[in-house]
Amino acid sequence: MGILFSILIPTYNRAKYLKKTLESIVCLPEFLNTDKVEIVISDNASSDETKMVCEDFVRRFPDKIIYNRNEKNVGAELNCLKLIKMANGVFLKLNNDTVCYKENTLSEILNYIESNMEEKPILLFMNKGKNKTFSFSSCEELLNLMSYKLTWIGTVGFWSKDIDYIIEKIKSYYISFIPFTFLIYDQLKETKNARILAKSIFEVQNVDKKGGYNFVKVFGENYLNFLCNLKNDGYISLFSLEKEKILLLKHINLGYFDINNGNCFEKDGYFKYLMKYYWYNPYFYAFYAYMSCLKFLKSIPFKAV
Repeated sequence: MGILFSILIPTYNRAKYLKKTLESIVCLPEFLNTDKVEIVISDNASSDETKMVCEDFVRRFPDKIIYNRNEKNVGAELNCLKLIKMANGVFLKLNNDTVCYKENTLSEILNYIESNMEEKPILLFMNKGKNKTFSFSSCEELLNLMSYKLTWIGTVGFWSKDIDYIIEKIKSYYISFIPFTFLIYDQLKETKNARILAKSIFEVQNVDKKGGYNFVKVFGENYLNFLCNLKNDGYISLFSLEKEKILLLKHINLGYFDINNGNCFEKDGYFKYLMKYYWYNPYFYAFYAYMSCLKFLKSIPFKAV
């Protein structure tokens, strides 16, 4: 059959995290003892030790790991597309450079893929649950099952037969920062056939000072505008949209106010990007006032008496 599963890892300046991620995969028997799995890495011109880490793994597993290093940083979206073009597997899955595989989970992913080989529905991954698979056919069901967590690339996978479709379709979503989320919804509109594996498969390493984009614009303006279009076109209900807005606002506020100073996202334009969607929701103003107070109290230097 050849390679069944391609693990696609875009990376940039996270050598120590990438090393741990790769070690979690290459020690698994399905990687070591079969030819079903390959790892494809695309390094977005890192300035740390990423190149050295990757070349070491390629020396250890020359037939199972492919490494590309871009001459310059081409952006996250184009880097992911490079990975898709380089892959040889029947099924391709994006994997953050901080996401490790738990013991015995690679075998379950392979079983998940193999059991759907004939029909080839959209296959997604929910990193929680008790090893159940949910089948669904509508954007409404997808939104209610995954919510904004579908914006994490670790949930997303594609069949190799769809590569040309992905490359062509995703061009219109480059500037969104979450193009694969929108692509999944577009695929579902056409195929009306998808499944989600709900199981705790991955272990995500904690990374300090995440950033690189405007948090409110991506999750507020970009994501919500897409959902509003889905509602206007009849793919999701007003009830589901309003429910998602509540969940999403909590997520946006946690990232924007960053009470513990754990990230470095761009954070300008809070009202500019959100008022269009929340101006008539009283909870929007209440939540903003609450988070502002928490942020202020956190900044006060209390001294022990």
